[in-house]
Amino acid sequence: MSFRKRLIEDQRGLAMVEFAFAAPVLLLLILGGLELMNYVLSHMRVSQIAMTVADNSGRVVTGVDEANIHEVFAGADVIGKDIDFKTHGRIVLSSLQPNGKTGSNAGQVVNWQRCWGDYAHNPEYALQNEGRDDATLAAGMGPNGKKILAAPGTAVMVVEVTYLYQPLIGNVLNLSPQIRHEAAFNVRGRQNNDISNTQSLAVNTCPTTKGNGSGSGSGSGGGNGGGSGGGTGGGNGGGNGGGNGGGNGGGNGGGNGGGNGGGNGNGGGNGSGNGNGNGGGNGGGTGNGNGNGNGNGK
Repeated sequence: MSFRKRLIEDQRGLAMVEFAFAAPVLLLLILGGLELMNYVLSHMRVSQIAMTVADNSGRVVTGVDEANIHEVFAGADVIGKDIDFKTHGRIVLSSLQPNGKTGSNAGQVVNWQRCWGDYAHNPEYALQNEGRDDATLAAGMGPNGKKILAAPGTAVMVVEVTYLYQPLIGNVLNLSPQIRHEAAFNVRGRQNNDISNTQSLAVNTCPTTKGNGSGSGSGSGGGNGGGSGGGTGGGNGGGNGGGNGGGNGGGNGGGNGGGNGGGNGNGGGNGSGNGNGNGGGNGGGTGNGNGNGNGNGK
């Protein structure tokens, strides 16, 4: 038998070749399954934290003290220990209740608000003391279509929990990097809904702005006359909101050119950023260029 024929008919090492083709697929399935399981477990942990914080803070009967808040957040730390929640998460605990006003100023107020966790994420829906003297929160607090109202004489513990997901092997499944859950519980039997600090403990204060995001814009323009001229302008603005805006514009004219750019972005929070830039140039003739950009995120 010729060498060529023996080589064609030889089946030694066939399993190894097949394994070499199948191994990457199997590895991808295994790693993808582990990543998906970790993501689901992280969602469950964040949901448990939201429910537990809202429930436990609503169980305080005699009046809320900063010591009670520290205990509630300590419980959240225990629940989120396996996902390192304190480092990568943020809890916003708000006490929502009627503002006691009448007429056009009647509404709800965030009587007090406390935050915990190292992840920089601002309250999305309301800030401390918002709605105290007006009807800003007359519709309640929460996402559109799911706003929460506190009944007269009582309060609701509203909790926002945000966590920056930590993947096991990188975001190979293109999962959302931010996990967010919310919960709300009525207080039970509490007569005094104000907060005290009888032990002079550190207060877990919250940021004074809502939402997170940025806006940016840029513009460019150039004009040609007897000579040539060009100008560029750009601006960046940062605000708070879950979105980004950007725009570009350009223009040319026999004598003058201008460009404008604008962009808008929308996110879970509120905020705005604006940027403006202007530029001009002159050549042998006359030329003018200008650009404006603005971005808003909310």
